[in-house]
Amino acid sequence: MAVRYSVASDVGRRRENNEDSYLVEGLPGGGLLVAVADGLGGCAAGEVASALAVRTLRRAVGAVGLPEPDGLREGFRQAAAAVYAAAAQPGEHSGMATTLTAAVVAANELFLGHLGDTRLYLIRDGAIRRLTEDHSVAEEMERSGEGAAGGRENPQRHVLTRALGVKADEEADFRRVSLEPGDRLLLCSDGLTSLVADAELAQVLAGTSVERSAQELVRLANDRGGYDNITALVVELPA
Repeated sequence: MAVRYSVASDVGRRRENNEDSYLVEGLPGGGLLVAVADGLGGCAAGEVASALAVRTLRRAVGAVGLPEPDGLREGFRQAAAAVYAAAAQPGEHSGMATTLTAAVVAANELFLGHLGDTRLYLIRDGAIRRLTEDHSVAEEMERSGEGAAGGRENPQRHVLTRALGVKADEEADFRRVSLEPGDRLLLCSDGLTSLVADAELAQVLAGTSVERSAQELVRLANDRGGYDNITALVVELPA
């Protein structure tokens, strides 16, 4: 599939290691598999959990020989089981966990899977639309009518209700979205979205080339403090 993309991942200004992992992989059927995983900050071996999730997803989607959406579902199932099994063992990896957001991009269609608060956005004609819902205490309270999310300042937006490593059969959200020529996609960890509003993401992506956009988004988050790892993966469909 003739798409352009760029990716940037940075440790940020306050962390000592980068717990984010990402993936861009062409598929035999002509689609593109993209993913971003964010190891949970403050937990053991977050970088191990995110790398294991992405590695397992890649292997599963490429090996199962199933059409979408079955392939991506199987990839998430295997990734959840793998991270849970590793986190259940005593030792330095005990209790590790990670988010995972991934998508298969075809000529006119996107199929995505999602666990945690790593986000996927669609940018079309300068407008931005978030395609994922954060699995956080704050957003789930808002969706249920029990409270307001409180924007980026609410500390409960970082308290996750679902992530890989918590349960062996943790259930992901899946959805299919129609794409149009020239659409851009942004997958990113919360180190970016905690510091840069959706409208600003759209502004950068609309005014910057694909090749420079990921680096520009990371730079913007670092300029505002960079208190977490930052990963941005931008994909553009041919016009």
